Amino acid sequence: MKIYSKKDMARGLECYDAEETVFRKFAEANGNRKLSKRDVLLILKWKLGRIKKSNSETVADENMAAINQAVRDAGKPGCEIAALEALEGVPGIALATATAILTVCRPEKFTIIDRRVLGISNARYPG
Repeated sequence: MKIYSKKDMARGLECYDAEETVFRKFAEANGNRKLSKRDVLLILKWKLGRIKKSNSETVADENMAAINQAVRDAGKPGCEIAALEALEGVPGIALATATAILTVCRPEKFTIIDRRVLGISNARYPG
């Protein structure tokens, strides 16, 4: 039987309540904390409810560089849309996931937009 350290156990438990244990750290860093592969996978699991095999491509090294650059750029005035578009260019990230990533990292500037929000917006403000 493998013995786990308290640190290992705490990191594992973070996965069960990422909103309280991990995402708060991102918000406090105000977009100045570099996201790790684990961080992105936690956000994906939180938003999508699952992790898929294809998410390994999402967190490939070159994509992690693009994700972190988009998060940094999102903090610059007038660069919010470009940051969303850059995230949408990463395999496995669409609008809802892009806004989830930016909401976790920069909650003062972003909120999650998904199909439900877009459906309501289109119904109320057609055209």
